[in-house]
Amino acid sequence: MRIVARSLLDVAFAEFRIAKSMTRLVFKHAAGSGTMYRSITTGVKTPLGIKIMGPDLDRLGELAEEIAGRVRTLDGTLSAYPEKTVGGNYFDFEIDRRAREHARRTAWVYADLAGVDIGTYVERARRLIGERIALPPGYSLIWSGQYEYMQAASARLRVLIPVTILAIFILLRLHFGNLVESSPAMLTLPFALVGGIWLLWLLDLIARSSAGGSYNLSVAVYAGLIALAGLAAETGIVMLVYIDGAYQRMCGEGLLNRTADVRRAVMDGAVQRVRPKVMTVATTALALRPIMWTTSTGAETMKRIAAPTIGGLISTTILTLVIVPVVYEIYLERRFSREREADRTPT
Repeated sequence: MRIVARSLLDVAFAEFRIAKSMTRLVFKHAAGSGTMYRSITTGVKTPLGIKIMGPDLDRLGELAEEIAGRVRTLDGTLSAYPEKTVGGNYFDFEIDRRAREHARRTAWVYADLAGVDIGTYVERARRLIGERIALPPGYSLIWSGQYEYMQAASARLRVLIPVTILAIFILLRLHFGNLVESSPAMLTLPFALVGGIWLLWLLDLIARSSAGGSYNLSVAVYAGLIALAGLAAETGIVMLVYIDGAYQRMCGEGLLNRTADVRRAVMDGAVQRVRPKVMTVATTALALRPIMWTTSTGAETMKRIAAPTIGGLISTTILTLVIVPVVYEIYLERRFSREREADRTPT
């Protein structure tokens, strides 16, 4: 049991470190921040900024007006307006006003969004602008604001998610000592993700019908799925530990004489795990429910972290209490048969 406790602590500390880094990532990059925060961190006054770069300010202004007009027709556009490049009213300080970046003049189009995730919106806007507007030679577009941070966060997630799964697998391998016994615990991961994605789909359907925010895949959702993976692996480990403990106890007491006794050992161990598992799911789900109801600042981000965790806990409960014992029973029966054959074989 000391080895078990040590392994569970390793998983918990690893999960804590991942959750800590992901929380920083989510609150730095996720949607739902105020305009002032966006303006300070990205230099863009709205969730999305379209930066047009080129040599002539007059032409940049014309392109910005044309792009803003096209973007306004997209579903999910709350407002879209171009920044004035020339012809505005300013205090005259005798300074030549030139917005430049990388030695190129720039113009901006700012867009506020509603009811659509920024990744989907940018894909649609790119396709529309590519079809309807021909940029002259020497001019280019850069998509900035929250989308720019989302791209950076996605690049980190492409590394963090495989590393998390690999860390879970290594900890299971160190605990059980072989790949066969580690596999049933790893089975909890896809089943947990299925439940999380189902609940996200249901919440997204409800949100769209009530004109609320969508539950599409985002940095916050990925953070919730990573936390869910760690929790699912922990519950799978404990189930296997209980079953293996019951098997070893009956073996030591001389109660394992036939294959049916193996099933009895599995059922005995699994039944001991029912109440702790249900309590874990119930307390975690109840603790997360207030987050799903709140409308305070940051609620949109926290809901997308909590939703996959709640959904995944439901599906992983079914897996842990029903499927994992069945899979492990098959392994134990084959192991029992091999041990009996080895005992009967003369040395």
